[in-house]
Amino acid sequence: MYKSIQKWDYRPKVIKYNISCGGVTWLLKVGKCLLSDRLKCANITQQELAEILHVQKSRISEYVNNKHVMNYETARNVSSILGCSMEDLYEWHTVADE
Repeated sequence: MYKSIQKWDYRPKVIKYNISCGGVTWLLKVGKCLLSDRLKCANITQQELAEILHVQKSRISEYVNNKHVMNYETARNVSSILGCSMEDLYEWHTVADE
């Protein structure tokens, strides 16, 4: 049996997009999680979402309270369940690339 050890990086993620604005490259930084708002709009509780995703409710709470950032797979599944885009799950802040 294999035992995997993973090191998790909980710092806010930075995703780089090339925005055509005079050839300037901008960075988009993940901000506040908007999952709580999206759940209210969809009339789904954190517990119900956790059951659909087969995770503990505490994991959903960690996303809502900005303790963890959802990975791509989770964000994709959550956005599909809630009927929104992945980008709608977080606030996004632009940062100039220096």
